[in-house]
Amino acid sequence: MTTTTTRSAATIASIAIAIGLLAGCTPEPAPTNSSTPNPTSSESATGYPAPESESEAVENAERTIATFLKVRGEVNAAGGTDAEPLAELATGPALKLAVDDAARVVELGWTTEGALIFEPQSAYAVDLVAEDGASFAFSSVNVTGCQDISEYKIFNADGTPALQPSDKRAILEFNVIWEPTSRLWLVNSVVAPGQTC
Repeated sequence: MTTTTTRSAATIASIAIAIGLLAGCTPEPAPTNSSTPNPTSSESATGYPAPESESEAVENAERTIATFLKVRGEVNAAGGTDAEPLAELATGPALKLAVDDAARVVELGWTTEGALIFEPQSAYAVDLVAEDGASFAFSSVNVTGCQDISEYKIFNADGTPALQPSDKRAILEFNVIWEPTSRLWLVNSVVAPGQTC
C-alpha cells in the first residue's frame, strides 16, 4: 500500500486505462439490432451464419475475443484517434470500454505497444432471446479465461513508462453474441471479477 496521497492526472489516467484492460464494465442485455459492418473481409457480405452447435459458437466467440483484443491494441498503438474498427467487433459496454480507452490515449498523448493476451479456460453458449421473443440457439457465449497484459506497454507523452497495475494477469469474463440482424459475432461485455490467474 502506498503512502502517497496525491498523484498527477496522467498517472491516475494511466492506471485507469491499464485497469480498463483488465477490468471491464458490468454486463448489459445483449442488443437485438446492429448496423456494424462485417468484421473481416474473408466473410461474405451477409455476415456469419447462425451457429448450429455450442462448439461452433464457442469457437466463433473465442476467435472474436482474440481479434477484438488485437484490434484494441492496434487502435491504441496508432494513437487512438481512429476507433472505428472497434465497432466492427464489439457492441454495448465492451465497445464503450474500448472507445473510452482509445480516447484516453489521445487525450494524454500516450503511445502503446505490445499485445493483450487472453487464454480461454471455460465457455458455454445459451440462446439469445430478442425483444420480440424470437430465440436464436447458441447465440450468446460466455467465455472465462486469463488475460495477460505483461507484454502490453503504455508510455507517457515524454516517453517514460506509464504506471500500470502490479497484477499483470487477471480473470476476465467475456460475453460474445451472434447479433441476428447484422449476423455478426460481437463482444458485448467484459467483466473482471477481481481474481488473478
